[in-house]
Formats: sequence, structure tokens, C-alpha cells
Amino acid sequence: MLGLRLFMHAVRMTANNWQAALQIFALPIAVTLLILMGLTTLVGLGPFFLFTGETAEFSGSGPATTFLFILCLLCIWLTMSIGVVHWHRFILLGEMPRSLMFRLSWMQALKYMIGALAIFLVLILPLILVTLVASKIAGGFMKRGDLWVAQGLELVINLGFLTALLALSPILPAAAIDRKFKLGDAVVAMSGSLKALIVCAICLGCVELLAETVINLLVSVSWQLASLSSVVLSAITGLIGISLITTLYGHYIEDRPLS
Repeated sequence: MLGLRLFMHAVRMTANNWQAALQIFALPIAVTLLILMGLTTLVGLGPFFLFTGETAEFSGSGPATTFLFILCLLCIWLTMSIGVVHWHRFILLGEMPRSLMFRLSWMQALKYMIGALAIFLVLILPLILVTLVASKIAGGFMKRGDLWVAQGLELVINLGFLTALLALSPILPAAAIDRKFKLGDAVVAMSGSLKALIVCAICLGCVELLAETVINLLVSVSWQLASLSSVVLSAITGLIGISLITTLYGHYIEDRPLS
């Protein structure tokens, strides 16, 4: 099954290049944690809120807090985009990391963010419309006690959104390696791959669900352990997702074989 082969190739890509992944993502993750610690400090929750759960009194929200929150999200997005760009270039172009941040790729990161925003804008309106219709249908079933139907509809919507996201995703690695590639080009290149993409989406969703289950189980044992595990598992599942996007680009756009 092609979809399973694509997903397993992404998993092997992640596992076989863990040292390079550490070099590429160590600094972006560290910067992200520092930004979050600074934000929680400013709003009164304390610098180690993410790890200990110990809180002070929340200072409340306002225009300044909202602006600061958005600014922090943009900084985190840019920082992580730089790491993702490096990963795509490492896999597709063979650019070997020689230090924690072996090359600052601000322009590629901005192109990457613009590409991600374009995908979001294309998908968000259909997602909203489908969600509104599905919520009305699910509401009727929930009133009759058929909760599983509502959960099934939510699962189908999430699966459809993730499949569409994977279908349009080749524009992201293309931006990372400075190749002109539009959304229309991605649609044409990925035509005929729907079954494989659905399988990839299911596999990726299962990995994310497994990670979430592990974290929820650890919360009952130790908040600190759950917090640290959340960072590690989120990094692993995120890297598998990025590797899957890279695999799709390499296989469908560059006709690379699946080893």
C-alpha cells in the first residue's frame, strides 16, 4: 500500500537522522521555550509554569497582553519555520548541519510562512462551512443520545482537512529549497494520490493520538514528567509530519523512489 510506504519512509527518515534533527531543531525549540517562559512570566504565571504547573495570579488579558501574545506566536512561528526549512534542505539538498543553527534562512522561512498561510486561507473557508453543517447534523444526533455519530463526524472532518493539507503541502518544501511551485502545481502533481494521502493522514492522526494518550496518562503520575514528555513527543510527532511532507514532495514532485 503506497500510503503506508510513504508514511513508513517518513518515520525512517526521522529515526535515521535523529542526530541531524537534534542539531537543526535544538536551538529553535530552546528559543521557543524561552519565549513561552518569558510570556508566562509577564502575565503572572511564572517562568516555570510550563514545567511545574505552579502558578501565580493571572494578571488578566487586555490589548497589550493580546498584542504580546500574538507577537510571541509570530516569533515562535518564524523560529520554528527556520528549523523546518533547514530540515527540508538537509533531506532534499543534502545540506549537512555543522552547528546548532548551521544557516540562517530568513527569506526561505518567510516564504515558508507565506506558503503555509496560503494553504490555511484556501482550506479555512471550506472547513468552516463543513463544520457548520456537520455541527447541526451532529447536534441532532446528540439530542437523541447518539454521541458516537457526532464523534465520527468530527473524525471525518479532521481526516478530510489533514488529507487536503497533505495534498497542498508540496509548496512548502519547494519554498524551502527556493523552487517556484504554486498551489495549482501541487494540485496537479498530487492528482490521483487521494487514497495514499488518506492512509498517510490516518497514520499521522494515529501517531498524534498515541502521543496525546501517553501525555494524558503521565499527567496523573506527574505534571512535570507530563510536561517534559509533551515537549519530546510533540517534537517527534511534528518531525514525522514534516518528514512526511518532505517525502510527498520528493516522491510526487521529484520522482524519488521509496527505499
